Amino acid sequence: MKAIVLAGGKSSRMGENKALLTFEGEPLLARIGNCLEDLGHEVYIVGKKAEYDVFPYPQIADIYPNKGPLGGIYSALVHLKKDILVCPCDMPLLDRNIFYFLQSNADYSKINVLTYNEKVFPTLGIYPYAFVAQLQNHITQNKLKMLTILEELGAKKHSYPIYSNSQQYFANINTPEDWTLLKNK
Repeated sequence: MKAIVLAGGKSSRMGENKALLTFEGEPLLARIGNCLEDLGHEVYIVGKKAEYDVFPYPQIADIYPNKGPLGGIYSALVHLKKDILVCPCDMPLLDRNIFYFLQSNADYSKINVLTYNEKVFPTLGIYPYAFVAQLQNHITQNKLKMLTILEELGAKKHSYPIYSNSQQYFANINTPEDWTLLKNK
C-alpha cells in the first residue's frame, strides 16, 4: 500500500517546521517515513517544500493550498489514484504495531481511522480512493473539520488497545511544550 506522511502544515503553534525536528538523531519526517518503508510501504511526503528535497521520498503538492489535513489527503489520493495509508509527521513514537493493527482491522470499503482512549486520530488511517470525490466536495464547500467529515462519511473507527505503554505511541507534537515533554521522557 502507498503511504503518505502529512508534512505540509504551517507548524504555527510550534513556531518551526515540526517535520524537521530531530528526535533520537532523526528528523521526525524521516523517522515516520523509515517506519512505513520498513513495513514495505511506498512512502510519499504530502507537502512540497524545498527543505524536504533531502529525504528519499517523492513529494506531493497540495491541489488546494491551506486546506489542512483534508487538502493533503485529497491531493495524495488524486496523485496516487490508490487507497492510501495516512500518517502525520508529528507523532514520532508510532511503531509498526500501530500500523499492523490498523491494516489488519481495516474495512477497505470505508475510511478507517484509529482511536485511543476515546480520542480520534483522523490523520492516522486508511483512506480509500473511492472517497476522492466526496473529499473534494467537502473541500470546495470549505467543510474542513476532519471529525465532522469522518462522521458524515461513515468512517470506521478502530480503538487501539490500552495497555501499560501504549499511550506513548499517540504522543502528538504541536507546541514547544509538547516537544520539551517528549525529549525529557
